[in-house]
Amino acid sequence: MRLGSVRRATLASLLHVRAGRRPQPTDITSIKLDPSAAVDAFYGLASYLFVHGKFDSAIEDLTFAINLNPPKDLLCRSLLTLGYSYEMAAMMNSNPAGNDLAIEDFSQVIRLCPDKKHQSQAYTHRAGVYRIFKHQYDRAIDDLTTELRINPRNAEALHNRALAEKELGRIVDAERDVEAARRIDPSISKE
Repeated sequence: MRLGSVRRATLASLLHVRAGRRPQPTDITSIKLDPSAAVDAFYGLASYLFVHGKFDSAIEDLTFAINLNPPKDLLCRSLLTLGYSYEMAAMMNSNPAGNDLAIEDFSQVIRLCPDKKHQSQAYTHRAGVYRIFKHQYDRAIDDLTTELRINPRNAEALHNRALAEKELGRIVDAERDVEAARRIDPSISKE
């Protein structure tokens, strides 16, 4: 059985990533012939770029992959990684609009992806953008509360909700959440 050129490109990309090397560019002609198989290659390349701090390039490849209309699970993973990339690009000041774009992508994951793991990650990261970059503490608390309904033992979500509550002067609530987080993960600081 012969592998199609896009499947070979996907396999080559994954092998390059596993070997610690940058994947080679995918054959555009092959992508036009079989776009659904190319999504994995672009997602793999974008993941590699993200891990190596090339957030703007990861954004470009993830956007391309999403526009190829991938299967739902890969769409959800791509949207999450796209949101992370925008968040990191904004943090590094290479893309100041990244915070709003990250919120948009995390919101799409929440809306489109039934998988609780994807939703959990989207709520947690969207809350982080709201709290750290937008100073919208009520929105962060709402997202973290929803995340805790999905995953009640998420010590990080409890701690981050406590930080947002503290910013709003809700000290008793913040202390309660820190104590709950420390019962799950004793390494969490008391602040």
